[in-house]
Amino acid sequence: MRSRRNRALVGAGAMALGVPLLLTAPGASAHGGGEAKELEAELEAVPHPAVRSHAEGEVEVERRGQRVHVELEAEDVAPDLPHLVHIHGRIQAANECPSIAADVDDNGLISVAEGAVPAPDGSPGYGPVQVSFTRFGDVSAASGGALDRMPVADDDGEIDYERMFRLPAPVTGESRGQLARSLQDMHVVVHGVDLNGNGVYDDGNPDGGDASDSETALPALCGALDPD
Repeated sequence: MRSRRNRALVGAGAMALGVPLLLTAPGASAHGGGEAKELEAELEAVPHPAVRSHAEGEVEVERRGQRVHVELEAEDVAPDLPHLVHIHGRIQAANECPSIAADVDDNGLISVAEGAVPAPDGSPGYGPVQVSFTRFGDVSAASGGALDRMPVADDDGEIDYERMFRLPAPVTGESRGQLARSLQDMHVVVHGVDLNGNGVYDDGNPDGGDASDSETALPALCGALDPD
């Protein structure tokens, strides 16, 4: 990510100039006390059979207790449009990004609902929304559809998002602490696919699918959060 590369360049420059660096103990951070847990996800295009996408991205999450600092970058997504971005998953259960097998209605699109639930090949899907990557305000699943507060891609189709927040209460009834400890088993999903390239999100796919096939909701990118 650019932020990581920038930190490396700053450090290298300081050493070259003979400027002493302030070293921190392992796990320390400017974002608060306690031991930091680092997670990252490589985001890949969701394999819609009818969509050829070169979208990709990456996410870094630094967790301290129930607080997280998130950095997300994505490219080649629908330009000049907001994108719903979430952490999806079931706590203490298997979660996976969808495969082509998730297109159970064989319409060429993996709807948000098809991607969330187990597929015919046995893959478990990415599960429900647990955290919403809003730019401000609430970050719970209740804001999962808050398009007006979500990251917006620039005219090159790039998203650059950064925010620190406290994790919300899980939608499945567990504690915030359980959600925090389960993040490494969950997935980041970026939604929003402009199927016909008209620069807006249409209500359904060209063949008239249901609401979960809406361009706003279609999953565009997905990646597993893993320990760094």
